[in-house]
Amino acid sequence: MAVVKRPGKDGKPNWYSVVRGPDGNQVWELGGHRKKNAEAIERRRKQQKAEGTFCVLTDKGFSEFTADWLDYKEPRVRPRTYKGYEQDCRNHAVPFFRKKKLSQITVADMDDYVTVLRKKGLSPRSINKQLVVLGMIFERAIVLGYLQKNPARYVERVRETHKEMEFLNPDEIQRFLSAVNPKHLVLFLLAILTGLRQGEIFGLRWSDCDLVRALLFVRRTYHPDYGFAETKTAASRRVVHLSPVLVEALVAHKQETNGTADDLIFRNRAGGPLNGQNLVTRVLYPSLETAGVKRVRFHDLRHTYAALMISMGANIKFIQRQMGHASIQTTLDKYGHLLPDVADGVGERLDNLVFGEKDPNNDGGTPSDDHPEGVNNGVRKELRTAQVSVVDPHRLILECDRCGHLWSPNLLTGGRLPRGYWKCPWGCSSEDISRIGCRPTRR
Repeated sequence: MAVVKRPGKDGKPNWYSVVRGPDGNQVWELGGHRKKNAEAIERRRKQQKAEGTFCVLTDKGFSEFTADWLDYKEPRVRPRTYKGYEQDCRNHAVPFFRKKKLSQITVADMDDYVTVLRKKGLSPRSINKQLVVLGMIFERAIVLGYLQKNPARYVERVRETHKEMEFLNPDEIQRFLSAVNPKHLVLFLLAILTGLRQGEIFGLRWSDCDLVRALLFVRRTYHPDYGFAETKTAASRRVVHLSPVLVEALVAHKQETNGTADDLIFRNRAGGPLNGQNLVTRVLYPSLETAGVKRVRFHDLRHTYAALMISMGANIKFIQRQMGHASIQTTLDKYGHLLPDVADGVGERLDNLVFGEKDPNNDGGTPSDDHPEGVNNGVRKELRTAQVSVVDPHRLILECDRCGHLWSPNLLTGGRLPRGYWKCPWGCSSEDISRIGCRPTRR
């Protein structure tokens, strides 16, 4: 930072405050003929830099800056995402703010923009998406020092109406699969029993399928406009467990199609990916109509898988991994309303834990009808197919990081095992084990 003197057009010297902006470039500001005015500007800029509020209002128009922002985002997002940003800006934001400079846009202008979008007939979800895109544009302007505040941050979002999730029940699934053309039966069976997205299914190759261990490796996705690409998120690149019925169907499908390791599992006559639109309009919808089942989207088959897993009592963490959600919060937000009420019977379980009497027919280590595994000190244990829930403040509870099942090694093995011997007893034999319960007491 400095104060610099330069000759003016009237022959008198002008004083300038010269500072470095957030982008590293020099910012010259005229202080007039008096040096102390330039020094005052310099002091104000120093304080703003210390507070993080330094900005230089730009003369760039909104259209020009939006073009720069799109160039900035293009190499940083997926092509499909970039196309969405470009369409949103070209169709809505740029026409509305065309005559505005970036620094002139206010919260009132944003409110007017929302009103115009509503009159155009855009859905609440689409309007909120527009606000998100504008918010990212303004945030980038703040980073570059062109704005002090983000006007999109203070605009109230449009209320979205909740739409009930569509999925098929087991009876509807059987009727639908009975009506599907055998040529496409395995594809829809896989969609229902794995919850994969349509693009993930079209991107599968036989090298991604381990039929011996009943595992499916999701490594890529396919889109008709952008071809094969990486999965939607890092969490979408995952391992999915297959059911015995699905494994048997895939084995038969591989034999019928003479599939090799590099071949797509589901391919057209030329060996390329299927046409998703034709699959829906020519196969899915007619089969649903023939079976007398309500019309659902292809993506609703993914919701069907989640609903089936929840109905079986599967661990929510395991469901998250199978679905490929980046966060368990996403799983809970989408399917939390399908989960059983956790308050059911909580009072009775609390009474049994605190005041429950010891079983007189069980000395704690010998199996009985009520406690087939031999539960010490009246500890209540519930053993299910999908998970084990142990209620005991003095026992160790473990969770498998691969499949999400819970168990207590104390109760399943009859004693304590060192950490090196911990393995999941539910089929995957994983050694990636996390301690989620309390420390075991020494007795």
